[in-house]
Amino acid sequence: MKSERIHDSAKIIDLAFNPAQKFVDVIQVFGLTSSPKSWFTGITLERGKLVLIRGDAIDGKTAAQYVEELSHDKRFRNMKLVFANKAVIGKKPVVQFAISGHVVGNLPLDQVPEGGKHA
Repeated sequence: MKSERIHDSAKIIDLAFNPAQKFVDVIQVFGLTSSPKSWFTGITLERGKLVLIRGDAIDGKTAAQYVEELSHDKRFRNMKLVFANKAVIGKKPVVQFAISGHVVGNLPLDQVPEGGKHA
């Protein structure tokens, strides 16, 4: 009984320190997949939550291609364009966009049981 609890606790700790995909790897894939005609303005990436990529692109086609490429990558699931708005930056037209989806293996850390008891 006690050895099972210790084993379960070890699995949780291992998951915490060795996630399926390290955040730095995920961000690197985002950068390598993006077009030279687009740039990031922000990335929100947290354990157990959807990723949100915000950026600007020269045109709507560039943003659409980026979503398409990410949605075909096995590292991600359900990648969707949240919005794409036309804007102007210094007299140049751009498209501001946001993409959201799941990072495969980005699981939340288990909750501490009620009462705060550990194995």
